[in-house]
Amino acid sequence: MATITEFTGSLRTIDGVADYVLLRLDGRLLDSSSGAEEALLSMLTFVGRSAAAIGVKAGLSRLDYLELGRKGGQNLLVFPFHGYLLGITRKPEMPSKTVAAEIDLLLQSLSRN
Repeated sequence: MATITEFTGSLRTIDGVADYVLLRLDGRLLDSSSGAEEALLSMLTFVGRSAAAIGVKAGLSRLDYLELGRKGGQNLLVFPFHGYLLGITRKPEMPSKTVAAEIDLLLQSLSRN
């Protein structure tokens, strides 16, 4: 698997990614492109754990990402994967599906390595 530095370096090359936060499911911060506030980390942890529970209850075979709408269009995309959570603040000019597709490709490449 790629190192955190390699992974976040790849994130920075994706058009539409304004900021990112990478943390473990337990809420431990691994990396952030900006000084992530405690409130954001708590929210991401809650959303990630809730998403996993919803997926199990709903019988989902896979949960790609969740999108939380924000004023100004800088929506927050949350990607739960392999015991980690990735929070992405999307640039308003980029469609969420486009950004999510690029991130999904990156996450799939991690799974193969």
